[in-house]
Amino acid sequence: NISDKPGWKLDLAAAAPEAKPEALDPELKQALFFSDGIQASWLDADGHQWSLFNLQWKQPRAAQLGGVHSPESCLPAVGWVMTQQGANLDWQHDGLELVFNTYEFVRGPTNLYVFYCQWDPAGYHFYEKTGRYRADRLLDAWLGDRKVGKQMLEIAVSETPSLNAATDLVKKFLDHAIVEIPPATAR
Repeated sequence: NISDKPGWKLDLAAAAPEAKPEALDPELKQALFFSDGIQASWLDADGHQWSLFNLQWKQPRAAQLGGVHSPESCLPAVGWVMTQQGANLDWQHDGLELVFNTYEFVRGPTNLYVFYCQWDPAGYHFYEKTGRYRADRLLDAWLGDRKVGKQMLEIAVSETPSLNAATDLVKKFLDHAIVEIPPATAR
C-alpha cells in the first residue's frame, strides 16, 4: 500500500545555491513523457563540476518509459566510456531510502562520476535492474504495476579524484537536498 509510504522532493536551492536550473530539452520530454523535471549544473566552491536531472511521472503508464534512460546507455551515445560500475550508494533518512547505481565514465582527460536512482513509493528495486529490460516492463504491465509516483534522480560530478570522493560529496548533497514528504501529503 503506497498510501502509507513517505515521498520526497528535491530542494536544490538549499543544497546548492549556486546551481543554475536549465530548460529541459523538449526531445527528452517527448521521449520519456515525464510530468515535471529539473535540470541544473553548477561549479561548487571547491571546484567540483555538478550536473543533475530530477524527473517525475504523474501518469503511471508514462512512468514505464523512464526505465529506458540510464547512464550506461545514454552517456556512451555521446562519447563517454564507462570504466566501472561501483557499489550502490544507499541513502536513508527516517522512513525514506534512495538507492543509487554508481558509475565512473571517462572522456579524454575528464572522469565523470554518475549516481543514478529510480524510485517509486512501492519500493521497486530499480537499482537491481539497471537498464530496465523489456521483460521487466512487460511483467509490470501484466501485474498492473505502473510505478505510480515514480521519480528519477541522476547526479554527475567531475573534478574529484575518485568515485569514493564523489560518493562522499553526493551523500552530503543528498543530506541537504532531499526533503521527505509525509505519507498523507506525498501523493
